[in-house]
Order: sequence, then structure tokens, then C-alpha cells
Amino acid sequence: MSESDGELIEYERPGLMSRLLSTLIVVLYLRLAHAYGGWGDVLGIFACLVVPVACIWYPDVMGLAVAMIRPAIFRTDLIPGSVVLFFGWAALILPGAVLVGVWAAGLVARP
Repeated sequence: MSESDGELIEYERPGLMSRLLSTLIVVLYLRLAHAYGGWGDVLGIFACLVVPVACIWYPDVMGLAVAMIRPAIFRTDLIPGSVVLFFGWAALILPGAVLVGVWAAGLVARP
């Protein structure tokens, strides 16, 4: 909960299943990065996954943060948590989907 203008705002958080699935995907990415690269690749992938996971775990808070960062001329309202959640999942899944597509097309040797 957060206090804004004297009233309490309760943020809606995604369920446990969403958090577990996103954690499983991150662990898979990190394992693949370690297997085919090294610890430097693991740190690079981890750094790239922090924001998408934060958007999945805390969509309302991330929407509020983006709304506060945007210039006042573009600020109309808060970004809905559902939109932030959608783009968080898209940013988390898209790299893996592209990698699977590249392997399926035979452009890269399979592991």
C-alpha cells in the first residue's frame, strides 16, 4: 500500500503462478547463458531481465514510476498495471521465441 494525497492506494499484484513462471523463464535463460557463454554472459542477461521481471512482479508500481519519469506535457494519467504486465511478459518471452525460431530455421547450430 502507498499513501498519496492522504488516501491509501492498494496496488494489485500478479499471482504466485505469474511470479513462479517468470522466475522459471529467467533461470532457464541464465542456465543457457552459462552453458553457452560464461559468467560474463550470465551477468549481461541478468541485467537485461531485471526490468521485465520488475514489470511482471510489480506492474502498478512500475507504471507509476514510468508516469513520474515522463515529461509533464505527456503525462495524462497513470499507465495501467495490465499494460505494464503485458509488455513485461512480451519483453521476457520475445528473446527466447526469437532464439527458438532461429534454431528451428537452422541458422544456428542446435545445442
